[in-house]
Amino acid sequence: MAEPSSYMEVPLNNLEILRWKELTVNTEAPQSVLKDSKVTESAGGYGYKDSCKMNTPSSNRFIYWHTNQDVVELVELSLDHNLSGNTVRLHFPDAPVLPGIHIHESRTNVVILISTLTSVHRLVFAHPNKLQRSVPLTTPVTMPSIFADISVAMIQDHSNRQFLSQGGGQVHEPYTSASWVTNEGEAVFALATNVGSILVVKLPPQGIQGIPTVHELRQATMMQRIWTGLVPSVIRGDHEASDAVLSLFIHPLGQDLLIFTICRDHKVRVWSCKNYECVLVHDALESVPNSEDLQNAPARNHMMQKSSDSDANSLLFAVYLGFEDRSQFCVLQPVLQDGQYKLLSVASVFPKNDTLVDFSYSNNQIWAVFTTSEGETAIKYTSIEDGGCSDNGWKPVFLHHMDVSDIPVPPLQDPREAYVQYIFQQSGFSLHAIAKTVSNILKQGVDARLGPSVLKQEVIAAIETEVHAAATGYELPLDEFYQLQLQCWKKFCSNCSQYQEVVGKPVGLLVDHNTGLVGYIKRIGVSVLRPNDSVEHLYLSSDRCEAIDLTLSPLYCDDRQLSKDLLTLGECIRLIKESVSKEMKVGLYYDIYQSEPPENIAQQIANTLFIESSGSSKTNSVQSTASSLLRDLQSHIQSLIEPARALETLLGSIDISEGQPEALSMEESMMDTGLQMICNHLFASEHSTVILSEILQQMSLLRFQLCRDLLVLLYIIQRIGHKVSLSQECLVRLQVELIPKTAMYLQAYHSMYWLCGAQASQPETNTVESSLRQFVALEITESSGINAGHHLESSGGSLIQLFVCGIGGDQVRKSLANSGHISQQSSDSWSAMLLPAISSLARLVWPITSSFLFCEFLLGKCQYSNLQEYCRLLSGWCEWNTSSRQFVLGQCYLNADEPYKAVDCFQLASHGVANEEFLLNKLVQTDEGDTKTLQVIYYLKVLRLLEQFCVPNLVISLAKTALSIANVKDPNIPTLWSKIFKHHLELGHNQEAYVAMTANPDSVRRKDCLRQFIVVLFERSQLQQLCEFPYIDLEDEVVSIVESRARSIDLSTQNYYEFLYAFHVYRGNYRKAGSVMYEFGLRAGRELSGIKGLQKQAKCYLSAINSLHLVDPNYAWIVKPVPVNIDQERRELPGMSPKRNHDGDILEATQFRKHVEVVTLMDLQKEYMLVSARLKLIQVDPDAALITGPFLSAPETVSLLVQAGLFDTAISICSKFKLPYTAVFESLTSRCIKDDKYQMFIFLSNFQNSLRIRLEVFIILKLSSSGNDSDAWTWLSANDTSHLRTTTEIRASELSWRLLESYLRRLDSDGKSGYHKVIASKLLSLGVPLPAWLIHSHKRVNAAELLRLYINFDMLEEAAYLAMEYIDAVLGKGKEYFGLTSCLHGTTPDSVWLPYTALDQLLHAIKESKTESLFQELYHDLNDKLKSYLSTAERVSRDMEDISRKRAKQMMSQ
Repeated sequence: MAEPSSYMEVPLNNLEILRWKELTVNTEAPQSVLKDSKVTESAGGYGYKDSCKMNTPSSNRFIYWHTNQDVVELVELSLDHNLSGNTVRLHFPDAPVLPGIHIHESRTNVVILISTLTSVHRLVFAHPNKLQRSVPLTTPVTMPSIFADISVAMIQDHSNRQFLSQGGGQVHEPYTSASWVTNEGEAVFALATNVGSILVVKLPPQGIQGIPTVHELRQATMMQRIWTGLVPSVIRGDHEASDAVLSLFIHPLGQDLLIFTICRDHKVRVWSCKNYECVLVHDALESVPNSEDLQNAPARNHMMQKSSDSDANSLLFAVYLGFEDRSQFCVLQPVLQDGQYKLLSVASVFPKNDTLVDFSYSNNQIWAVFTTSEGETAIKYTSIEDGGCSDNGWKPVFLHHMDVSDIPVPPLQDPREAYVQYIFQQSGFSLHAIAKTVSNILKQGVDARLGPSVLKQEVIAAIETEVHAAATGYELPLDEFYQLQLQCWKKFCSNCSQYQEVVGKPVGLLVDHNTGLVGYIKRIGVSVLRPNDSVEHLYLSSDRCEAIDLTLSPLYCDDRQLSKDLLTLGECIRLIKESVSKEMKVGLYYDIYQSEPPENIAQQIANTLFIESSGSSKTNSVQSTASSLLRDLQSHIQSLIEPARALETLLGSIDISEGQPEALSMEESMMDTGLQMICNHLFASEHSTVILSEILQQMSLLRFQLCRDLLVLLYIIQRIGHKVSLSQECLVRLQVELIPKTAMYLQAYHSMYWLCGAQASQPETNTVESSLRQFVALEITESSGINAGHHLESSGGSLIQLFVCGIGGDQVRKSLANSGHISQQSSDSWSAMLLPAISSLARLVWPITSSFLFCEFLLGKCQYSNLQEYCRLLSGWCEWNTSSRQFVLGQCYLNADEPYKAVDCFQLASHGVANEEFLLNKLVQTDEGDTKTLQVIYYLKVLRLLEQFCVPNLVISLAKTALSIANVKDPNIPTLWSKIFKHHLELGHNQEAYVAMTANPDSVRRKDCLRQFIVVLFERSQLQQLCEFPYIDLEDEVVSIVESRARSIDLSTQNYYEFLYAFHVYRGNYRKAGSVMYEFGLRAGRELSGIKGLQKQAKCYLSAINSLHLVDPNYAWIVKPVPVNIDQERRELPGMSPKRNHDGDILEATQFRKHVEVVTLMDLQKEYMLVSARLKLIQVDPDAALITGPFLSAPETVSLLVQAGLFDTAISICSKFKLPYTAVFESLTSRCIKDDKYQMFIFLSNFQNSLRIRLEVFIILKLSSSGNDSDAWTWLSANDTSHLRTTTEIRASELSWRLLESYLRRLDSDGKSGYHKVIASKLLSLGVPLPAWLIHSHKRVNAAELLRLYINFDMLEEAAYLAMEYIDAVLGKGKEYFGLTSCLHGTTPDSVWLPYTALDQLLHAIKESKTESLFQELYHDLNDKLKSYLSTAERVSRDMEDISRKRAKQMMSQ
């Protein structure tokens, strides 16, 4: 790879806020040592041997150190992995640390050798390859640093340190050192003293018992040594010897270990550590031309460094000779000739006579850090082959320079905003410098480790404090307050720049010769140097750009004539850059930021330059400068041979897409496993992230400035084109093609530069969760923002850093692998891969491309505000991914609670669905080719997204838009109508929801919508509206849905049955209405416990009865719902194998006939009567068994009713169900006896019974009379007794007898039912005499039955009297009392009869009772009556026979 023409500084600002591990080491030094000694501040670095091998833990890994007085700072960094515990700060109290720290690396250990003024130390650490042996390097991980386990005990190990005891007074004082570790592990230290001697200290190998040795090397006479040893330096007067060592290093050569020194007398002396003798003295002035006058010149800053690629067989080293009027680098090589060492001069390089801070010699390159006479830092490098006799062989390194003289504030912008942006994004101030400035203002310490976000607030607070302090006591006009703010901010920036100069002072170089990584170490922090490409070098190098520099990427110009034109064009651009004022440059930047067309701004700048050159400027100097500019431009442009070609080549080089924006899309490619392992961790650390983002920011800024100056130049060329003899074709091409393209690139780099400086926000957890839900709704499962990648630890990182930490870094690594820059055996260096990596990263964020990866990533990381701003910057000029940007902008508006703006963006984005990769492949994800179909699918995705934000009105609007563009046969139309229906329903627009539902062409979706429609309106209790909708062709579905829900939901929580009833009644379908209420009543009785269930059941039955009454009597019936027996129904499940018999034949499914039970109106009335009776029972006696018990049959109900005294209801049920009234009459008779207890006692007391019986009866009746007549009135009130009452007062007992009499008269008026017998039997069984009305009624309907009852109950006297009355009635005396219509007479057609069997039994019973005269009389009377009856019957019989004969004769005679 060709050597870069120049480099540029890349500061690692995140290293300024390291958290140090502080350790204090005991050196046993006297306290006066540090006070009296002055040791040079130094720094250096070391790259691991395997740092170029990417598949190792030490890849791209290095250590750098910084010493300052008694402090050593050690930092280990890796560009591939994050390291933990990688910073340590060692304190050696009262013992200054000498320059010359050395790091030695073996296969198992890393050894750091440190020398102090009073001691030497060997620090041994485990090698990185040993620390991470068990961790696979397949993903970016945090690895432990070699310093992670460092401790004071390890440092103070006696075998790894040695104190320099100098008995008596201080004889010598070391001020620099060098060290080395031999192959045997012995540590050798060489400490140069101010008296010209070298102390050589050797520590035995680690783990081997040995005694440290100390030797002093000095080339002097015996008297000089005695004088130096005996006389103190204060008395001697000479502070440093003439042969004092200024710089030294140790290197093995052959079988010896040599110490190479450059001394104050310009001599190179080489000492052997084997025999402790000086083996070579070489006069360095021999390599200096015209050195005769330098023999006695003082050495200003002699220094020497060996080449990093030297080994034990060969050595090259460079010596820097610094004098007052000149300086020179001499490259020397020691050789062994005739047993003696000699130094051969290899090359000489002559830099400017600046003050050298540090230099490095490796890979035939010299890198040097200088401090100029103005106090500025300069870093240069050169190759040995390029070494000449002037400064032209040195190549520049462009460092960051701060210019705080005048920071322009754009109009209408708050100075605070402008200065904060400058301080934290553009100035390059370190956080330490900012924190120190804030601390001085606030008079309190501010820690730089708080981070940028906190420091911003501290800076603003400090400036506000200073402004208010300056304006105390009076009110300022707005202009004066504005100027006061500017003054305070300028002062703050000036102070920051002063602190930055202090902390940014270079103290050493870091050069890793294995990877090509170069950096320089500052007092605080470190910066790396990156190579510039040919375009950057052309723009930055004012007088050092040559044709050979244009052969590198991205110009690749090997045409000599074209190279000359490009160099001339570069001169013109640099002239514009120097001529345009800072105000114009800043104004152009902010105008572009405000979306102003850059063509107009650049044209105004060009016009301004012309006006100044024409003499309209205010000062002659400005006019002279502008005129000179135009003359120079005309001269250069006239020298261009092919200006259009040169301009086209230059524009092509700054086009990242190289004219093929479609080729920048990231396509997945297959890589083998080994290559994948390498790609997973290359440049994956946080430090690499900072470096890559900083380089991209620098590249964007430089190319933005290049495009800016080029655009101004093009307008100037356009104006002076005829003067410089440009062809009309060239001018037209300039106007039509080159100027618009330059303006487009200018805006593109402006947006990239803004991205590099925009701070990434840290989203909250709920925001991230919402983002994930949005991606799920959009069905973007492989989003760039969701997969690998983590948020920055603090919110101080930029958007580019966030991108590199995530998918951006992965894509860069894959691009490097696919482009061939990485292979499994690759050992390419840092410098070889850095520019390709930056190019890959730039392609990812280049806006002029079909790839949408970066915006998608920002969307996934919830960077909504930044993404809005980025889309604004691209709007109006970037024609790529316009619709995709509108889509993500809509998502940003949604998350910013601006849904109306979001919908507008979504509609604009729909136009590019068929053309843009993101919308087509990531969002729509279909192979459909029709544009309208793609737009409809896109709108469906957007509708799902809007549904996440609860904006139903916008969902409806967007769905209607999709319907308006959809094809007639688009399969997504039903989905759109479903969306409209759903959200109309959500908004309560029931009519619109109904219209959308009926308009849905898909019957399945229509039924689903109908189900949801019914459920929602039920939940809202909008049943009237639900019932009144016409439901054209949907009535059956409505009934089916409501019935299904009614049967599947608990009755206590729904009213679906009632709605169905109203639905059928509203449509005049009374039979279905009755069926619904009957089913409701059945379920209510079974499922609803308590009295409410019974009441609900009764109401349902009543409603069903009413409905059936409105139906034609022929159709006044319903089908009783029967629960399905699952065991009897064979259900074929999906995938279920058929049943087979023993022969393997498939068995046919058994057909079961469903049982159907028809319920008529009469059956319904019966069920209602039972439920109503049960309710009445509960009202009388709220027994839990009645409330929760099972269904009661009619006999059971009657039994309970008569027990409760509800005789009217019981009689109604008996009548309805054709049941006998026996239980009613028996129970009512018992109640009558109970209520008439007092009269019964009076009656029973007349019997000739013993006193004991009368007392028992009295006690029983007394105990049952606790409530007097209250109980009787209670049950009587439950029956209809209004027709039994008279105007006079009546007792309850009397009313009960009347009620019994009325029932008997109504239900057994003819005596055929036998209820007279029932009542009489009950009374007589209880020993209660029959009341007169019952006797009269019984005699009238069935006197014989009454006679038999008397006989059965041994009431012979009553039976005798009844029998005699009955005989008299038969004979015609009082027949009306026995219900006889005729008497015993021959002419009476109706026959009469007597119960002879009963009379015989009565006579026999009376005859047997001979003990009482009464019965004897009754016997004779009855017997006489009977005989009389028999004689009469005989006479009547004869008379009837005579009459019959007469009638027969008459008939025969006729």
